[in-house]
Amino acid sequence: PLMDKRRYVESIIAGIRIYAHPEFRLCVTMNADSSTYEIPEYIQSRLQPKIYIEFPNKIDEFKILKYNLPFVSEEMLEYCVNFLQNAHVHDEPYTVRDGINILRYYTKSRLMKEEDQDKLDKKTFEGVMIQVLEEEALKYLPGNYEEFLKKQKESISFKIFKDFDEVEDYYDKVVKKPDKD
Repeated sequence: PLMDKRRYVESIIAGIRIYAHPEFRLCVTMNADSSTYEIPEYIQSRLQPKIYIEFPNKIDEFKILKYNLPFVSEEMLEYCVNFLQNAHVHDEPYTVRDGINILRYYTKSRLMKEEDQDKLDKKTFEGVMIQVLEEEALKYLPGNYEEFLKKQKESISFKIFKDFDEVEDYYDKVVKKPDKD
């Protein structure tokens, strides 16, 4: 009953009831990914107000990456931010933390191979992304993203025209009656 108007907790074993201070507030945070359990509805109904935090914008995301990875080149930061922003448009759960992990892994792998860590090698970057995230994430990389959008647009257009053809066929068969001579 702590989160409703009664505002107390009770221990049956100890036989005590503790009332909340009038200014007591409870703050709950939760990531919206599949690795977490859902908060039960009876608790959710008592959590008011709810504040949803959106992904950071491009400038803020760049600043966060730059702050955490000051040794990474601007080109790689920009490439990673563009990936994250593309993914956000499609409500993918890739976060700035994922970007940090990708860039750390990428720079370490380049150092291990004694390659220039400041140079963006897109093939190596893709390999790192598969290791850190999943192969499905590659479609949001700059270059791949434009092709993904094109395929998505064609798929939607095909569906619309297919549905339109079905409506037109129905109209011709049922609604539009043939002329009787």
